[in-house]
Amino acid sequence: MDQSTIIGIIVVIFLLVCSGLVSASETGFFGLSASDKEKIRKAKTAKGKLIAKLLSNPEKLLATILVANNFINIAIVIITAFLSDRIFAHIDNTVLVIVLQTVVITFIILLFGEMIPKILAAKYPLSISKFMAYPLWILEPLCFPFSIILIKSTNAVKKRLQKKHTSEISIEDLSQAIELASDDLKDDREMLEDIVASSSLDAREVMTSRVDVFAIEYEAKFSKVIGDIVESGFSRIPVYEDNLDNIKGILYIKDVLAHVEEHDFDWHKLIRPHFIVPETKKINDLLTDFQSKKMHIAIVIDEYGGVSGIVTLEDILEEFVGEIHDEFDTDEDMFKKIDDRHYKFDAKTSIVDFCKIVDVDYDLFQEIKGESETLAGMLLEINQEIPAKDKTISVNGFDFTVTASNERRIKKIKVKLPEPVKTETDEK
Repeated sequence: MDQSTIIGIIVVIFLLVCSGLVSASETGFFGLSASDKEKIRKAKTAKGKLIAKLLSNPEKLLATILVANNFINIAIVIITAFLSDRIFAHIDNTVLVIVLQTVVITFIILLFGEMIPKILAAKYPLSISKFMAYPLWILEPLCFPFSIILIKSTNAVKKRLQKKHTSEISIEDLSQAIELASDDLKDDREMLEDIVASSSLDAREVMTSRVDVFAIEYEAKFSKVIGDIVESGFSRIPVYEDNLDNIKGILYIKDVLAHVEEHDFDWHKLIRPHFIVPETKKINDLLTDFQSKKMHIAIVIDEYGGVSGIVTLEDILEEFVGEIHDEFDTDEDMFKKIDDRHYKFDAKTSIVDFCKIVDVDYDLFQEIKGESETLAGMLLEINQEIPAKDKTISVNGFDFTVTASNERRIKKIKVKLPEPVKTETDEK
């Protein structure tokens, strides 16, 4: 056996070890349990941060592993082919030599480059991940030109497959199908109509506006926080510092319950991270986000980054199934019927709900309301400023009188309905 053959065998063994380690890293990184990831996060080591960074882009990590492994395996095949020409030189049958080369090389790569490493990695994923963190970090930029091609081509195939399996039913088709539904299913039909109509709504259209947001000051003492919680009756409250545009997080009341007897408790450590969404976020997408993030409240921001308001899971569900009342809600909070033509309304009442309560056509206010969704918003749209108390604004025969307001918003409204049109039958 000459020197070049010995060197070739040593190189093949080295490449097999490399192939095994790279294969093991795939099982190791993607086999980390939640507890393993938590250990890495708490350790705060350089390797731990590197592992977290690699896992932050799993597509890129997987592509790097696959590209590196393929290059190593190709090198093994080329070198073993060169070696086998010498090892099997005494065999005259060319076909037999090719079969032996293929079987031997495939067996060696599968056994030592795939199976054994992956079995070990499945048993010790954390150790393998720590050992391979730096090598993969070095390999990522080296393999990038090839891995980006792999990622792009995979995504293209994935999109084509998704398009083939995506339903071709449009909102218009669904609406037509609902219209054809039997009258016996009236309640179900109405709910489906609400869901279809609401799917195109933005977060801005269902949120609680900034002026109505109840929030807790970050610098407030714990006793004040407890008082605010009791006063509000909310289960999740935003926490802000200096002004509402600087939200620090969300305070969950269930987290506070264990500490209500304490006087100087540092409640700030109970603040949880908040979820931010733009005003233009569609509520059906937001509902999916709430489900995936296991959250019930989001901060809505405008195009400049300022806080516009908050939107909750309850706000979205109410668009689908109607008003949801809990133990803190009463119908009197929203409206009170005085007689057949006179009502008192909370100014935050939506125009849609107002029309349902007084039994009038929503189209009466469609052009006048502009972009507003509430009675207060519509009156502001018409008046162009906060109306003074007792000011009456007439809209299509409806008299809206402001009964409570301040310099920032309208609070309560009294509504006088138009006189019913007398028919010939009524006169007789």
